[in-house]
Amino acid sequence: MVEEKNLVTVTWPSGNREQGVLKLDMKSGSPLFSSIQLKNSQGNHEISHTVDPLFLLTLGQRDLSKESGWDIFLDRTAYNPY
Repeated sequence: MVEEKNLVTVTWPSGNREQGVLKLDMKSGSPLFSSIQLKNSQGNHEISHTVDPLFLLTLGQRDLSKESGWDIFLDRTAYNPY
């Protein structure tokens, strides 16, 4: 991991003599993923750039008062107000 001002670069092995490269732009108001690349002996190959990811989460809770409480872990999350 390399940090330069508002840019964080993360690399990892992704195959035979290849590396994945993710550049994160930490500057407020900028897309989080500055660049996603695959690096090999022929150079860097950009897969995507300036991407602002969106993550959706579903929250729920276990209801042990019902007969099948242990079978249903996230009970009826579609009906939650959040």
